[in-house]
Amino acid sequence: MKGLLIFMFVFMANSINIIAFSQIKTNKSINIMEFKITIISLYFGRDDNKTIISQDSISSQEKIHKSNKEKNIRKLTKTEKEKLNEFLSDFPLQTLKKSYVNRNVKDGIQMKFIIEINNNSKEIFVANVFQEDLGKLVALISPMLPDNFYMYKKTNIYPY
Repeated sequence: MKGLLIFMFVFMANSINIIAFSQIKTNKSINIMEFKITIISLYFGRDDNKTIISQDSISSQEKIHKSNKEKNIRKLTKTEKEKLNEFLSDFPLQTLKKSYVNRNVKDGIQMKFIIEINNNSKEIFVANVFQEDLGKLVALISPMLPDNFYMYKKTNIYPY
């Protein structure tokens, strides 16, 4: 009988922890109130491709340096909003540097990230360096775009 009571106590304690953990995770996702992410790839120092993502919409424009005025804009789906909220709730914005530059490469991938999450914001410049957290952000956003025009992948950055 004593063993059964101990088993039931442990089972109930674990159940309460699981429920509490799932509520914490849910509330954590809800904590993201506002965000705006601007990703710009540069072509010889000029804006080339630009994407702006907010909690409601995503817009993109390609080949800006060639005077392309065409802009794609659409509402985010519920699933996209959830993925962004979940991702941004753990995004280490405060620990990221303002620039990641490989000075040994004179040409290549150059991007600017302007990230605002709630009341925190940071502008980050990247030139021929793969920064893991920014790479994950681009990987999350790229499938939401009409074309995958961001070449920010580890395999595209010297030295692979």
